[in-house]
Amino acid sequence: MSAPEHSPDPAPIPPATKPGQLDETAEILEPASPTCYLGEFENLLKPPPAVRIKSVHEAPAASDGTRILVERPGPGRPPPAGAALADWRPEAAPSAELQEWFAAAPAVRWAEFRERYWHELNGRPEALRPFYAALQKAGLTLVHDNQDANHNPASVLREYLLAHLP
Repeated sequence: MSAPEHSPDPAPIPPATKPGQLDETAEILEPASPTCYLGEFENLLKPPPAVRIKSVHEAPAASDGTRILVERPGPGRPPPAGAALADWRPEAAPSAELQEWFAAAPAVRWAEFRERYWHELNGRPEALRPFYAALQKAGLTLVHDNQDANHNPASVLREYLLAHLP
């Protein structure tokens, strides 16, 4: 009968230290400065940018910031006078095909419309630059010409802009 094989002795256990006492192999870490931590959370402390949605028929307000119309032009339909628009960005509106498809049954097609419009916006980063530039300066109001205040392209564009802030 052969003797059982012994495993090698485990590494020696370092001597016990008292609370607050370090052994000579312990690494001493300096605490980071508070400003280091503040930098990491700086964006969390900023309030989200103001992106409002208004109908072209609502009166402009001083708190609107930059007002941008986000509608495709209709035949012979210029932007409404008196809307106090800073800009008109039809290239950020849904494609004519998507808008026509949605208009046929808005209540039923809302969820799919949102998804399709987001997909279109993903392919148009240049069209969104003016909106992000306006957000850097002051508030932004997306102006629409739609009867439904909650289910319209401007509300989808608002969600998209806030979800993709640079």
